Amino acid sequence: MKAGNKPATRAKLLLVLGDGASESEAFLAGLQGRGGFQLVRASTAEIAEVVLRDFPVSLALACAQTPADEIERLVAAMERTRHAVPVLAIRHAHSGEAERWAQLGVGILRSPLLPDALVRSVEVVLDLKRKA
Repeated sequence: MKAGNKPATRAKLLLVLGDGASESEAFLAGLQGRGGFQLVRASTAEIAEVVLRDFPVSLALACAQTPADEIERLVAAMERTRHAVPVLAIRHAHSGEAERWAQLGVGILRSPLLPDALVRSVEVVLDLKRKA
């Protein structure tokens, strides 16, 4: 490494639970466009469990259309793999999972989201400093 060069920082790996065709896509594109994040998609909790076992995931994000029981299976997979990472779930304003999920440690982002809300929430959860 040359003097004055900083070592390359590794992108934070975000596990996205959802089928890939969702209203969350615009927000996910904002995360990718921001830099510093690499998204790995899993359509089911079973696939997510493999990702958790094989990769250094920093955060799991459940898209709005992901069924509640699939998110609970994701949390159970984390317990089985002993890979505890923060979980954020995008949910519609009137969905009723809040109390049950709070006990599981799942953070809830209410939809509709403001344009930068997902990026900022991920930064806060991962304790990242915002670049000026």
